[in-house]
Amino acid sequence: MYKALVIGTSFGGLEALKATLPLFPKDFPLAIIAVLHIGDNPNDSFIRYLNEICELKVKEAEEKEKITAGTIYFAPPNYHLLVESDETFALSTDSKVHHSRPSIDVLFETAAWCYKNKLIGLVLSGLNEDGAFGLHQINEMGGICIVEDPENAIARIMPSAAFKSLWETVQKGKIWTGYVQNATKDGGFYWVYATVYPMKDPVTNKTSYMSCRRKPSTAEIEDAKALYKTLN
Repeated sequence: MYKALVIGTSFGGLEALKATLPLFPKDFPLAIIAVLHIGDNPNDSFIRYLNEICELKVKEAEEKEKITAGTIYFAPPNYHLLVESDETFALSTDSKVHHSRPSIDVLFETAAWCYKNKLIGLVLSGLNEDGAFGLHQINEMGGICIVEDPENAIARIMPSAAFKSLWETVQKGKIWTGYVQNATKDGGFYWVYATVYPMKDPVTNKTSYMSCRRKPSTAEIEDAKALYKTLN
């Protein structure tokens, strides 16, 4: 059984989180831990807003705090957020990673070491490559990886980098965890890494669920190679 969901995003992430986090029911059995790049700006008002629209409790993570299911945690501004082996938080003012503190990679990598195959990682819209290495580490530890479709993201650099990182894992002959092929309105397709996860269409306001975990066939890998060329 999975124990935690980690989320990383920057530019465009406010909109994505406001649409996604309210979908989780109050009995959701995982802890949700998020890094949102906001620089030195306080996130108090955003957390208050999320507490008004979410069924789960939303708070800022604290040093040595025990991580509990059914809570949404946000990294404090200007601090890296780490997950310790005893499932508590640690805060750090170490150097920025990808010009960012908090860093998505730092959260994802330490969470992967702690939770191993009981972790889900999600990368959303963003303007740098933070999170790509961390998502790769989650995949290496056997966790589930989810990447927002770069074509639909407000900022595609971050999900595209995460996509590339996971694709390189496939090229090495390792399992591509959480694989789904989705069609686009123009007749094309894109790839999503998913576990059962609620996603609300901002246009139709309908909620759908994605679920898949298997290794792509040879033919699908060839199709993915062709698609990947269009993302670079």
